[in-house]
Amino acid sequence: MLKDILKKIILDSQNKTQKYIKRNIIPKKTLINQNNFVLIGPRRAGKSYYLLEIKEDLEKYLKKDKTDFIYINFEDERLIDLKTNDLDLILEAYTEMFNKKPILLLDEIQNIKYWEKFARRLADNDYKVFITGSNSKLLSKEIASTLGARYLQINITPFSFKEHLIANKFEFNSKTIYHSKEIYKLKEQIKNYIEYGGFPEISKNVDKYSKLELLKTYFDLYIYKDLSKRWKIENPEHLVMIIKKIKENIGNETNPNSIYLKLSSIKIPISVKTTYNYVSFLKNVFLISELSLYRKSFAKREAQKKYYFLDNGFLKLFEIDENMGKKLENLVYTEIIKRKQEVFYWRNKKGNDCDFVIKLENKYQLTQVTYEYNNYSNEREIKGLLEAMDYFKCNEGTIITYDQEEIINLNNKKIKIVPLYKWLLDDKI
Repeated sequence: MLKDILKKIILDSQNKTQKYIKRNIIPKKTLINQNNFVLIGPRRAGKSYYLLEIKEDLEKYLKKDKTDFIYINFEDERLIDLKTNDLDLILEAYTEMFNKKPILLLDEIQNIKYWEKFARRLADNDYKVFITGSNSKLLSKEIASTLGARYLQINITPFSFKEHLIANKFEFNSKTIYHSKEIYKLKEQIKNYIEYGGFPEISKNVDKYSKLELLKTYFDLYIYKDLSKRWKIENPEHLVMIIKKIKENIGNETNPNSIYLKLSSIKIPISVKTTYNYVSFLKNVFLISELSLYRKSFAKREAQKKYYFLDNGFLKLFEIDENMGKKLENLVYTEIIKRKQEVFYWRNKKGNDCDFVIKLENKYQLTQVTYEYNNYSNEREIKGLLEAMDYFKCNEGTIITYDQEEIINLNNKKIKIVPLYKWLLDDKI
């Protein structure tokens, strides 16, 4: 009987304990005062584990115990026959065991047809509900139309570098960046993070072969399950070609039309419309992210783009040459996104540019990225940064390198050349 199965699942989940890396994504005040949340992001980024953290936090903040929660993973094979009309059995099964109002943690509920009607009804009846959304079936842009304004969207990303260190039991504090012995160990962790990214299972795995195989598995799931199945893509190899072109152009302006022209030049039979659609699909499933050109006019801002991968690990799959500059720039972008900062790139009419313009509360933070600051790179980096500083009326800018450090004073302006390890561990830089 389905209700008995649900009772067993509820009780099993209440008694289950599992280790996880504490991430503190939702602020305490929001977690207490807001009732309904939907957690979205790349597959394997840790959404299910974050539900465990939410459960423990609510036990602490709201003085709840384990019996106050219903946790259901709708990918459980015991629920393979569960239908829309059966969803009410979840509440019935719980009420027959515990005479109180539960907090619901619904993992991958979108596997059930018309699940959103149940989710909306729970919200309308003042239940506290947390839903995780698979990137193939619940996209960011669809949440408002699917759930109305009832649910607060929370983006879950792969580990930040600090979370990667915690996962690898690497102890650090504000003094770590000043100890030469610790810096050496820190750089080993950075190399690992640059190469293989921050997906939790990959971060914690020490074997490089296993890391690469996991990345291949994730990528295949993106291409052949999330994308090809959802949008009925007949030629997934064309999708892979677009991904390769985006990888080649990390840090450079590009757009779907220019990608189409490059594919056409090598006789890839794809249309402009299909290219635009495929790029959009890649954004929707969190494989890539777009960075807009800074313009005071929003319309002009939307006309220019750069693309980055939302995790460095995927760059490893298309590695022909060791372009550490692209890897480093991609990594800096992902860390900015994980810090939830609003970011653009800047370029003037002369073609001089600044890689990242981070909009803070009362100022702009201007940042260039280069693997090595040398005679070849310094003219481009300095010139673009100085002109951006003039434009944004800033007296200070930053150049992130792999391991160089220096302070340059030019034209009454201060430029800090900062090693990556310092920037990653010091949010104030």
